[in-house]
Amino acid sequence: MVYILTALKIEASPIINFYKLKKRDFYFCNDKITLIVTGVGEENILKATNIIKRYFNISLNDTIINIGIVGSKNLNFKIGELFFINKIISKDKILKIENKNILKESSISSFSYPIDNKSSEKIESDLVDMESYFIYQNFQKRVKNIYFLKIVSDFLNPSKIDKNFIYSLINRKMKEIDKTIFHSLSLMAI
Repeated sequence: MVYILTALKIEASPIINFYKLKKRDFYFCNDKITLIVTGVGEENILKATNIIKRYFNISLNDTIINIGIVGSKNLNFKIGELFFINKIISKDKILKIENKNILKESSISSFSYPIDNKSSEKIESDLVDMESYFIYQNFQKRVKNIYFLKIVSDFLNPSKIDKNFIYSLINRKMKEIDKTIFHSLSLMAI
């Protein structure tokens, strides 16, 4: 099974529509995908992880994929650009993720609080979010495959983003995300 985690419902909506996922309790699913909206930040990821571990029979062969928007401090990146995260930096820890050479790659700094232009000196990578590290940390002993697909939404100015913009960013990348998940990551057999 492929478990897709998004922080926001608006990030999940284009995925739900694309895969025609059906609502069940607190998640959406079909025969290959289960999607869970976790909420933003460390505390919400921990709560969601505990619920997921109790509710689902996750095995080592399952796959966790976090899909969402991110801020970037690299002005050479483009709004709407999709990245495969190959390294997560948080609290002076660095986690490396196996390189599948499937998309343009970037490292990400993951914080437990929002980062903007005023605090950008704390960022040790081109991208920043509030979930990646905590998802990896909470699932790394339960599954072999954990991936992060992130779409640049802003240049550390998150207050300028609205729901329609987030939906359109992810919706425009759904064919590329689908190709990545079910072809490049060789998950078709799931």
